[in-house]
Amino acid sequence: MVLSQRFPPPLTTMRFIGYKSEAMDDGELDFSNHEMFVGDTPSSGSMNSFFDEIFNDTHACTHKHTCKNRPSGNREAVRKYREKKKARAASLEDEVVRLTALNQQLMRRVQSQVRLEAEVARQKCLLVDIRGRIDGEIGSFPYQKLHHPVGKQNW
Repeated sequence: MVLSQRFPPPLTTMRFIGYKSEAMDDGELDFSNHEMFVGDTPSSGSMNSFFDEIFNDTHACTHKHTCKNRPSGNREAVRKYREKKKARAASLEDEVVRLTALNQQLMRRVQSQVRLEAEVARQKCLLVDIRGRIDGEIGSFPYQKLHHPVGKQNW
């Protein structure tokens, strides 16, 4: 094994990049080596500039593990996913509006059906009442049925 592959590069190039051993391949920084960070803060003394240097550090990784960079098409895929999600949400909202209108129409039909059934029941009661009155009036006449002689029926 080549010696440069086993040991980290000098501290000047590794200022904010942790050294990884062969067993650490998860893409995380190893901050267990505190010697790398001792006395290596920016000269301005400002913590903001210290963090700016950390976040703006664009050195290429020189250690053995492979860095997990996001694929270049990820932003495009995320944009497409969000567009599809918005389109689906809009479609579902339109469907809700359509189904709400249909539900209201069906509720009106049910209410009119209930009113019609109530009217039918009322008409049946009136019919029974009128039939009873008619039967009562016919029953009071002395000659309800004509008496026909036996053998002669008048059809």
